[in-house]
Amino acid sequence: MPPPHCPMCVYHKRQADEAMADYVALKAHSESQLAQLHDLQRTLEAEMHAMHATIETLGATNLSLIERLAVRSDDLVQPKTRVHVTIPRSASPPRPPNAQIALLRAQVAQYKAEVHRLGVLWTKATMQTDKLAKQLLLLQRSNDAAQKRLLSDQKGLMVRLDATTNELHSTREKVTSLQAHVHALERTLVQISPQREL
Repeated sequence: MPPPHCPMCVYHKRQADEAMADYVALKAHSESQLAQLHDLQRTLEAEMHAMHATIETLGATNLSLIERLAVRSDDLVQPKTRVHVTIPRSASPPRPPNAQIALLRAQVAQYKAEVHRLGVLWTKATMQTDKLAKQLLLLQRSNDAAQKRLLSDQKGLMVRLDATTNELHSTREKVTSLQAHVHALERTLVQISPQREL
């Protein structure tokens, strides 16, 4: 058994404990960053789905307005098959609802602009998600490399600790053997000393 307070054993044990503590702290920090990136990615995906639904809704509204505008335009044009009705000169001819058509056109233009704006936001969100995915991959690779390096350092420290412990065991056995040899010599000297005095 090694001595209970071997300086080298305590030193290497402390180095191994510090390396393990660094590894645990780095792992916890990396897991926290990964969790934050996952949350941000899920938030962006939810926003993109919401924008996609909004774009689809606005697109459907846009088509509906265009169809209504086309129907309004068709109503303003007299069909060729319509029976011609003579309008008295005293009566005023029907005027097309220009204000309503202009309003519909303005609404269509507004919806088109909104669709374009949301499309730009969609593109930016997609690019941001791709960027975060790349950062996540790099972080995972960096964490894997750091983990391998720390495990290698810890393994090296444990090997050195084992080697030092074995060396101390061997030295202790040698010291014990030498002490036994010295005790044997002392007993021999005690035995032969009276004979010399005689």
